[in-house]
Amino acid sequence: RVGGIGQWLRHGRTGISVESKNIEALADSIRQILADPLRARAMGAAGRRLVETEFVASCHLQKLTEVFALAIRR
Repeated sequence: RVGGIGQWLRHGRTGISVESKNIEALADSIRQILADPLRARAMGAAGRRLVETEFVASCHLQKLTEVFALAIRR
């Protein structure tokens, strides 16, 4: 839970978030993922969908265009 990770990681859906420097929580999360390959694949797929829909250039361009259009109208 540091930096911009919270912008793309959805705890339990696209990954598992743990407190910074909490080695035990990190190890436990890794064990959970390794023990449940179906869950790991589902989170990986969800993460990919998130990136493909929210973090592609066309998405950023659309948002930027909306901001400029609003500024022009004002």
